[in-house]
Amino acid sequence: MKAAKKKGLPKSCVRWTDPLVNAGTAILAYILFRNADISNTALALIVCIAVTLAVGAVEIRRAPWLRKPRPNISLELAARRALIKWAGVMAGLACILVAWAMLPEYRQIGYHPLFEAMHMVLPYVPFVAAGLLVFTEWRMGPLQDHSWHMGQLALGRWQEVDWSAVRNGLLGWLVRGFFLPLNFCALVTFIGRFRGMEADIFNSPWPQAHGFIVLMISALLAAAIVPGYFFGARLAGTDIRKVDHSWFGWAVTMACYPPLSGAVFLQWLDFSPSGDGPFWSLPWYETLKGFPALVWVLGAIILLIELIHYWGESVFGLRASNLSNRGIITNGPYRYCKHPVYFIKCVGWLMWLPFLSGETFWDGIRLTILWACVCGIYYMRCWIEEKLLSDDKDYVAYALWMDKNGWFSKLNKYLPFLSYEWKLKRWKAQGA
Repeated sequence: MKAAKKKGLPKSCVRWTDPLVNAGTAILAYILFRNADISNTALALIVCIAVTLAVGAVEIRRAPWLRKPRPNISLELAARRALIKWAGVMAGLACILVAWAMLPEYRQIGYHPLFEAMHMVLPYVPFVAAGLLVFTEWRMGPLQDHSWHMGQLALGRWQEVDWSAVRNGLLGWLVRGFFLPLNFCALVTFIGRFRGMEADIFNSPWPQAHGFIVLMISALLAAAIVPGYFFGARLAGTDIRKVDHSWFGWAVTMACYPPLSGAVFLQWLDFSPSGDGPFWSLPWYETLKGFPALVWVLGAIILLIELIHYWGESVFGLRASNLSNRGIITNGPYRYCKHPVYFIKCVGWLMWLPFLSGETFWDGIRLTILWACVCGIYYMRCWIEEKLLSDDKDYVAYALWMDKNGWFSKLNKYLPFLSYEWKLKRWKAQGA
């Protein structure tokens, strides 16, 4: 019966152990270099490079091309083809560098680590990219992907350009350009908050120790997903297959991140859950601090939520991204829930206890309704991502399987809009 139940679940592109590789590598790199005479930015960069190399090695070790013969292509031809792709990669990189240099948002002090890191690594990027591209073409054979067509465009060969591939490539670079600075600078900030104070976890009372643990989990999460934004390679199977090109998809996703999230969550919805602070900074702490056992339980639940959040994000490894298809994951937390990260975020914001955080009873009701509105935004993100991935037969098989076998499958009967099959029928009827 158990085997029959599992039938139909597509194989995952990652393994459930990948988050352990991620965390172990990040912790080891941090321990080895935390006392070195380097800036927090340099330390964050070392951690990210270490995670990239470790997880990349794991991805390559299980890549299908290792078990296939090398195609009949000379090194000279591979190098010529790689040169075209290299031009496309450099053109995409130049686009986001120009955007970072021109846009006022990136002149704020919070983004200074981004430019410090760029000065450290940028001189090596062209050479590393060239080497990877030549080896990939030589070992895996030719493929006219978005880098190829962006390269043709950069070299002025417009007649040979597939414009849909160029659009997909440019959108992929836009995803990197927007999300890489946010996540990398967050990692530098987290490291700066606890570097040199690790012993405080053991020497501080539980509430303060809890805050340090949350910071460290947040740093591990950032270290797990940053490499996915600056490294994608066909060699490791982590290249971008497709990027959402709908205005609605981009608008809803961008609304969840700075700078737009400030307007959406703080001004329009007036809902400001404290995700960065320790639990004693939450509004309900003053109400419940007379019940220390309950406060301990709530603090432990918050830690569990943070760990589940880390699990859901880090399992992507070098596939971490937004608005993109970089392979279908069907194990880890995705074996039980299609959107574990969004679900656990909403549960985490519920730990803000909005119904106890208002100055009056009706203010608590208002905050609870606003919490539901925030959850609605993340439901729209689920809708957008499922629609994007519906071009992938593996995702369709996975989502239909989850309709019947996921932890929340019984809710589909009462809330059909949660069902993937319900959505798929409507998308097909709309010709999407």
